[in-house]
Amino acid sequence: MLKTLKFTPENYSDWDEFVLITRRENVFSLSGWVKPLSGLNNSEVCIIGISEGGSIIAGLAGVISGTYGIRIFEPPLLSPYNGIIIDPSVTESKDQIEAYKLLLDNIKPLCDRLIIQFYPGISPVETKPAYGLKSTERFTSFVDLSANGSLRSGFKADIKNKINKAERSGISVVEDFNPAELHRLLELVYNKAGLKSRWNEDPFYSALKAIQQEGWLQIWFSVKDDRYVAGTAIVIRDDTAYSWLSATDPEYYKLGAGPKLISDTLQQLSNQAVKHFDFMGVNIPSVGRYKEAFGGERVTFASQDYVFSIKGRLYRALQDRLKR
Repeated sequence: MLKTLKFTPENYSDWDEFVLITRRENVFSLSGWVKPLSGLNNSEVCIIGISEGGSIIAGLAGVISGTYGIRIFEPPLLSPYNGIIIDPSVTESKDQIEAYKLLLDNIKPLCDRLIIQFYPGISPVETKPAYGLKSTERFTSFVDLSANGSLRSGFKADIKNKINKAERSGISVVEDFNPAELHRLLELVYNKAGLKSRWNEDPFYSALKAIQQEGWLQIWFSVKDDRYVAGTAIVIRDDTAYSWLSATDPEYYKLGAGPKLISDTLQQLSNQAVKHFDFMGVNIPSVGRYKEAFGGERVTFASQDYVFSIKGRLYRALQDRLKR
């Protein structure tokens, strides 16, 4: 008989053990990721599981945030994936569907809307459409860091030219765990675009420090005349690295500070025996063209959006209209 579990800090370790056994690469579903990232916008950690015979067989980790009185269960702010995790030993389709449906039924009373971003290469369980399900196919780009030969040989000519320009101007790359400088660069980019970041400095620093203490985070910077002009935060789990946060001072775009940073970071990760690099999203055409110029392979991942109330349905419709 299937039972529902709602995990608390006292038994997060049980959930983490399940994730590590079933989907070890899924760092974004571990409590060590979800909990610190929930502090960025004061959201509520929510980890729901399904057990059978005392063993966890499925579950979903995320946060519940409040927007205009609407409760949304989603990946934490700045998190690319979560995805419903199902134990690979549950092979029968009917058993997968039963666990999936029970999970949704138990999430429904907690929120008005549910957003799930599945890991690349992992498909959602095929079920009958329910709760206003809206499915979307999204894309990211994976770079193979284990291939023989120079990584730059796979870059497009325009990227190579920008890297050469950066090197001629004296731009170098260093590793430095400096959340303050990364935050400054991110703010410059947001300000240039007329936007405002959705988090304050202190929660941002705390989240990055917590992730770094887990051993999952490196921060790299492009340096010009002793000034950090571009930065990137890389999440590393086993043999895969994720391009989590990146920003370039707009004054240094034309000098190639960004491409130089990516190129050198990819080489450093390759030296550390990292085999795969996920650019984490190529869904905006201009951003996609830039990221894919580094020689990656386009990979699909699924997004599911459920609504459990009239408020949730109306809010989703409003967001869809604003995106047009």
